Amino acid sequence: DEPLGVLLLCFVVGVAVDLDKLAAALGAGGDQLADALVRSGLLVRVANRAACALQLFPLEDDVVATDWSSESLLEADDAVMSVGYESLELAYLAPHPPRGGRVLDLCSGSGVQGVSLFSRGATSCTFVDGNPRALALAWMNVLWCECAGRLVDARYRTGRCLRDEVSSRAA
Repeated sequence: DEPLGVLLLCFVVGVAVDLDKLAAALGAGGDQLADALVRSGLLVRVANRAACALQLFPLEDDVVATDWSSESLLEADDAVMSVGYESLELAYLAPHPPRGGRVLDLCSGSGVQGVSLFSRGATSCTFVDGNPRALALAWMNVLWCECAGRLVDARYRTGRCLRDEVSSRAA
């Protein structure tokens, strides 16, 4: 019931917590903040409890948000693939781009690969995914990079848009 414990359970572990306890843990204005988080879709409300709709992963100097694994609170068509051990291994083992380099993150999901390359010196990344929610999560994760003091150039393309562009060039 300690405020930090309530916040960790909700936002890190993904456990549904009592809304009154969450509001108290959020501090002054906690009721309004909890309501805003529910309205934005970041918290999912079930009766008088709420669970975080996103899972947070530490990644080098950043934090990456993505949907929970197969137990996602979203319909399968909307859910973004979660960050698993394979994604993290690839992010850590990928070669460093040249300073100021440009990268392409195909089937980007939440953008974990592109974000990891920003922290390794890339300054430009194009994120491509067929799921608009995935691109929204990639955008949010890039904003966190920028809040950490790295100015980056990010572009977001849907898979359909890229397919149409390739088809028109081939014609």
